[in-house]
Amino acid sequence: MRCLEFYSGIGGFAVAARQIGWEVCLAIDIDQLAAQVYRHNFDHVHEIRTIDSVSADKLASANADLWWMSPPCQPFTRRGNELDLGDSRTESFLTLLNHLGELQPNMLALENVPEFRSSLAAKKLRRALLKLGYRWHEIEICPTELGLPNRRRRFYLVASRLAEPNFIEAVQTGFTLRSALDVQTPGDLLLTDTVATDYHTALHWVRGDDPKAITSCFTSAYGKSPIRSGSYVLTDNGLRHFAPQEILRLLGFPRWFELPSDISRKAAWKLVGNSLSIPVVVHVLQSLGRNDRVSAAYDEKPI
Repeated sequence: MRCLEFYSGIGGFAVAARQIGWEVCLAIDIDQLAAQVYRHNFDHVHEIRTIDSVSADKLASANADLWWMSPPCQPFTRRGNELDLGDSRTESFLTLLNHLGELQPNMLALENVPEFRSSLAAKKLRRALLKLGYRWHEIEICPTELGLPNRRRRFYLVASRLAEPNFIEAVQTGFTLRSALDVQTPGDLLLTDTVATDYHTALHWVRGDDPKAITSCFTSAYGKSPIRSGSYVLTDNGLRHFAPQEILRLLGFPRWFELPSDISRKAAWKLVGNSLSIPVVVHVLQSLGRNDRVSAAYDEKPI
């Protein structure tokens, strides 16, 4: 299966695709820092450019079976003022809909926040799929439903011109919080006494040794906004932040996936907060074509 990866970020989709034996033939994103992480982990073609700048001929030449897209979520969230199609950040998505009508790939998959489901952008997508003869399925799913100790509920839409998308029973790929934590962490991950005191009633924290602990959704504001951006770990010395690599593990990224050493922790938090839950994406992709080569092992090295 050949895949086109739009809004590629740090490569969450590419990790999921590799786990089921699919090939990313082209990845596109405008974020240069995310691209640095992506290229550190993958060697297939990745272009730093706006989607609006990519011609239909360029997309056609990739000869992809599947288009994956995870467009900016801000137009559909409260923090983004819920401007929907009135937000300029939806323009690239509308460009893709135009290309979709012209090129009609066999399959398409989309990820976004749950609010996208009732948006004008989603209605426009459904109208396009109906007009072009696609059959599609929509689902909202949280990683906790697959046994992961992290909440990150997202909306997914999968569409196909070949067959009806068919969601199989979710496989429990779960692990405990402890297995995602580093044995030793830097002392500067600890919250200051001021932050811990001022926000103590609003902070969500977990114990690392609690086998039932579930972390809240990590966002790109983690490390910047003390509340509603993610969880904290209770240690003998007080509450501490999760390290970026720990968050990646909670999202199901394998241990071979690395963040370049020259990327600051603040920047890394923002990047991982915008990423995907790998086991959920694998589950979603399997609805488009069953593949028994799934390997969610943390330590499996890329081929």
